[in-house]
Amino acid sequence: VDADTVAVEAPDVLVVATGAAPLIPSITGIDGENVVTAFDILAGNGVPEGKRVAVLGGRQVGCETAEFLVHRDNQVTVVARSPESQLADETPQTYRNALLLRLRNAGVEFITEHDVKEIRADGLVLIGADGAERDLSADAVVIARGSVPQRSLADSVGAAVAEVHVIGDSEDPRTIEEAMYEGTLLGRQI
Repeated sequence: VDADTVAVEAPDVLVVATGAAPLIPSITGIDGENVVTAFDILAGNGVPEGKRVAVLGGRQVGCETAEFLVHRDNQVTVVARSPESQLADETPQTYRNALLLRLRNAGVEFITEHDVKEIRADGLVLIGADGAERDLSADAVVIARGSVPQRSLADSVGAAVAEVHVIGDSEDPRTIEEAMYEGTLLGRQI
């Protein structure tokens, strides 16, 4: 659906639930052939097998992507800017503890309090909280640093529709529970 489709259909109400797109950080080498997003990996596109994989991002999506990858015989390292105590911290505690335990038992390595200075064909250059640089060898790099709302449809229809609602990740990337709640609530209001 695009603005032209909306103009032809001329709805009384438009609900935009077009989701989110991965946030792509500004890192030298981010456009390399060895770089893919967690969205792509979890959709089954470009999934490495038997490789050394660095996952950039230690929140829920990064940790869940690491688990997906380790079950495909990859050696996985999660690189997080935050301390270890904040890994997947936005998830319910009971799920978080089980997820992190499964990752550790599967041999996933965590490098916390490090950012990425550069992505190269053979890995990464990391910068620690103390400013020290270190190399991390990797065949593939997965970006899992968050997401951004996709609300371009709502923005492009302008005044063509009297009532436009933007919900779910299109409004602000959050959890599936929040998206389902918003959809249910809006459905009842309309």
